[in-house]
Amino acid sequence: MVPVEAFGSNEVFGVNYLILDGPLYPTHNPYPFYRGTARKRPTFCEALPYDHEINEFFMWYVEQIGPINDLSKAFRYVELARIHLPSQNFEVVEVTKGDATTLNSGIFLGFDLSSGGSGDSLIFLSGLSEPVRTEMPEDPIRILAHVIRRHFGARLNQFGLFQSVEDALDCRKAMIALQSFHADFYEGGNLDVFEITGISVVLSSNEREVNSSFARILGN
Repeated sequence: MVPVEAFGSNEVFGVNYLILDGPLYPTHNPYPFYRGTARKRPTFCEALPYDHEINEFFMWYVEQIGPINDLSKAFRYVELARIHLPSQNFEVVEVTKGDATTLNSGIFLGFDLSSGGSGDSLIFLSGLSEPVRTEMPEDPIRILAHVIRRHFGARLNQFGLFQSVEDALDCRKAMIALQSFHADFYEGGNLDVFEITGISVVLSSNEREVNSSFARILGN
């Protein structure tokens, strides 16, 4: 197992670590490879005993208050899930605020618009990743929403995320402005809770060693 100290402290730097699987609603999502924060969380493995190691790690996960603070346990759950839950594809993700520098040399995926920095995504709630209909709606508010979807939906990358923080910021401002004319249009309450979040996959020590070895081979 890898000690969390090797990755830095999420309490000091305000970094949030999550264990995430695939999209919440894969059958309704035209971006099946979406890898933002609105994804499935760890699950109990009903096929195994309650005291099996993977279920003990699941209980550890649900007892967490706030961000994950032990990456060694997070990686161990992912390792066990790949064995006992092969239909799922969990990974450890580092979430940073805005374009803040990550603590780990992981794989950057893009920027999301996440509730509280780790929950629902405005990309999901707004249908931003869905195909835009060719016909223009008649309602003025829906005309504006249509334009927002057409403009910013085209700027999502292959992971259903924004490639640039500027696009994410502009989209957030546009959605907040539109909802100021129509309460609860995208989501109930204040959209200010949705933050620009950078999403990166955190690599385990073994994955980093493999990548380093591969890079050395390519360099020779």
